[in-house]
Amino acid sequence: MWLDGLDQKDKEKFEQPLYTMLGVKDRIKRPLLVTPLNVKEIDYLKDIGFSGLPPFTRGLHPNMYRGKRVTIRPIVGFGTPEDTNQRIHFLLRHGATGINIVFDLPTIQGYDSDHAYAKGQVGLCGVAIDTVEDMKLLFKEVPLDEVSISLTTHYPSNTMILMSMYLVAAEESGYDWRSLKRYGSERHSHGSCGKNLARILTSLSHIQTTRGQHRISAERLPPVELRDLQRIQPP
Repeated sequence: MWLDGLDQKDKEKFEQPLYTMLGVKDRIKRPLLVTPLNVKEIDYLKDIGFSGLPPFTRGLHPNMYRGKRVTIRPIVGFGTPEDTNQRIHFLLRHGATGINIVFDLPTIQGYDSDHAYAKGQVGLCGVAIDTVEDMKLLFKEVPLDEVSISLTTHYPSNTMILMSMYLVAAEESGYDWRSLKRYGSERHSHGSCGKNLARILTSLSHIQTTRGQHRISAERLPPVELRDLQRIQPP
């Protein structure tokens, strides 16, 4: 009866095949109508679960935004670490509850600011970070146990470097890893790096969990790389 109420054009739109995720290149048709009969084989606790519990299909936090406000996370990064530090404090004074740091091109590509390749690019599209001391200046007097930090790192190689620099800077500034509000580094992938990337990430996760810092999120992965990650064990 429900089908009788739809015109042919609507039916075609619903049945139009789409590309799916997880690296599948074949087109798969969407069902015209989904009912509980389509998911009768699902184990509710195992496959869906409750909010705040694995597999986190209903959210990371048990009460989500009824108990935790959305983080206000401006993007900031320019000039020297001191320049960006001043901007961070300005943003925090005006309502920011988290900070997303962007780096300049030399930092992203792994060059020091005095390298010939860095000429004309230092501090232009983000903050220039060369050393742990730079990272300490970047977050000088920023309460890392109260403000969540996200670093936009782009590549797995500099994720390793910048993440390590951040953690060392925090530690030398008197913070235990367990006290950090939250840290994340985001890599905007330009294509799958396969098993080498997955091995790097599992190593990072192994370091983080053995140090007790479950609040660190090393990467935001495209699904095809996440699939590779599931098949590789940490060293």
